[in-house]
Amino acid sequence: MRFHRLLALLALATPLAAQGTLSTQGFGYHPGQISTRARATGGALGEFDPTSALNPAALAWWERSGVVLEYAPEFRRVTTPNTSETATVARFPLSGAAIAIGGRTIIGLTLSTFLDRTWETAQSGLHQFADDQIPYEVQFRSAGAINDIRIAGAWTAAAALRVGIGAHVFSGSNRLNIVTRFNDTLGRVADFAQQSRISYSGAAASAGIDWRPHRSIGIAASGRLGGTLRAVRNDTTLATADIPMRVGIGLAYTGLRGAVIAASGEWQDWSKLDGLGSAELTTFDGWDYGLGAEVRGPRWFGGDVPLRVGVRRRTLPFGAAGAEVEETSVSGGWGFTIASGRAVADFGVSRASRTAEGGASERATTFSIGLIVRP
Repeated sequence: MRFHRLLALLALATPLAAQGTLSTQGFGYHPGQISTRARATGGALGEFDPTSALNPAALAWWERSGVVLEYAPEFRRVTTPNTSETATVARFPLSGAAIAIGGRTIIGLTLSTFLDRTWETAQSGLHQFADDQIPYEVQFRSAGAINDIRIAGAWTAAAALRVGIGAHVFSGSNRLNIVTRFNDTLGRVADFAQQSRISYSGAAASAGIDWRPHRSIGIAASGRLGGTLRAVRNDTTLATADIPMRVGIGLAYTGLRGAVIAASGEWQDWSKLDGLGSAELTTFDGWDYGLGAEVRGPRWFGGDVPLRVGVRRRTLPFGAAGAEVEETSVSGGWGFTIASGRAVADFGVSRASRTAEGGASERATTFSIGLIVRP
């Protein structure tokens, strides 16, 4: 019973020494719930982007029915005073579909990754057995995520105003495998493995607006209010907490021909998740700032190719060894239409630097590919 209790705590929050990464501490990494297009602008266009999962009012910009799928593999290296490790994580952070109802209403379903907890690392040491010391290695492997399933509707109330509301279901699981191997030539100590799976469920609601007070100025804002999030193992509720509240705003300027310059700010009170983890879990309420631009580029496949660039600065939700983790990234990308204008392919790349007190740092490169099809 004591081991299962310990395993549950490990599944809820694992310290940096065992996890080997800065970004996936606690319940995992928050990809941002934004599309390839928005990510390439440093998240600055997230509040205006119809395929991102932030502002339900932005759904109105779908204009007609369609589907979207994103793929974003990450390649990272984490460095501590004593070690350096590399890892690759394949993510599908966002997918969705939208249906046009009449000329002023859009209904959309979006599945986005809220917190991704995929990592793998190992520890080694010596185990005292009688008068001998036996080398051993413990391998930790975590897989899973908490996902945000949102169904939302947007209505074009006027030429300059769009409003939207959304209902969210948070669902997912974390699977932790721990394998201990002993290098014992005499066969006195056997290898062993243990597994634990924690499931999560909760609900939330969101609302947003997209207002154009001037033909060259856009203002968008959205918020999410969360309910209770439950952690369950074998039909037993281990812990409960509140889903973090979120508030975001975006500003866009389109006064330059063929260009959009945007800025965004987002705040989430991640500390509401404190009750869901172990005593070692540290959370930090944080801001997420983005500044970026999208400009009209050369023509390709019979259409204009938008070029994007952006910078982003944010506080990650969970600390490493009790210290706050800050992320700064630069990004860029482009997109083009295909299939006679019925589909859009977006490409992006971002380079992130994550740091925390104590000498640990992480560098990550994320490539993002998005496909939007609107028959």
